[in-house]
Amino acid sequence: DEFAKHLGLESLAQLEEEIKKQLEKDFEGASYTKTKKQLFDKLEDEHVFEVPAGMIDLDYKSVLFQMKQETPSRDAKEMEKEAQKLAERRVRLGITLSEVSRKNNIQVTNDEVRQAVFQKAMAFPGSEQKVIEFYQKNQNALEQVKGEILEDKAVKFILSKASVEEVKVSKEELFKEDDAGTEDAGSDTKAKKTTKKKA
Repeated sequence: DEFAKHLGLESLAQLEEEIKKQLEKDFEGASYTKTKKQLFDKLEDEHVFEVPAGMIDLDYKSVLFQMKQETPSRDAKEMEKEAQKLAERRVRLGITLSEVSRKNNIQVTNDEVRQAVFQKAMAFPGSEQKVIEFYQKNQNALEQVKGEILEDKAVKFILSKASVEEVKVSKEELFKEDDAGTEDAGSDTKAKKTTKKKA
């Protein structure tokens, strides 16, 4: 109880409840990430079209730069090939989701953008105002935030139209690192629910 009070909570029971809520949020986040990856794979399979080379080139440079920062020791040719493939996928999916948003009148409000910026700022305790000012002064950064929100809304719209089948998986399977980039979260074998969407 004393430890909980030191953290600004009333009791150990309240601390345990807060931890439980955070774990549930983590599991839901990992489940959503995997579901989104499955959806993107399906969209990529079913929507094959030529993508403007200029759009791919822009994204390619960004992807390649990030890869070089994360794994500088990798083979350069292999990295370039992977970056090209990933850039094409990202651009194609971006166009597809934009079209879904347009056809279904999915829009992003200024309030949603403000809220997203506020949440990003909260991730930097003590520097919240600087983060908010950065977004206020940087239109490109704001557009990126807007794009992230629009993508999320389009994904949720598509998933709302899909039939849903819930399956139980182990914690390892849920957090297993795969192409979606989900992180390994340890070795606890307690089963947890995740949502699998049928395309």
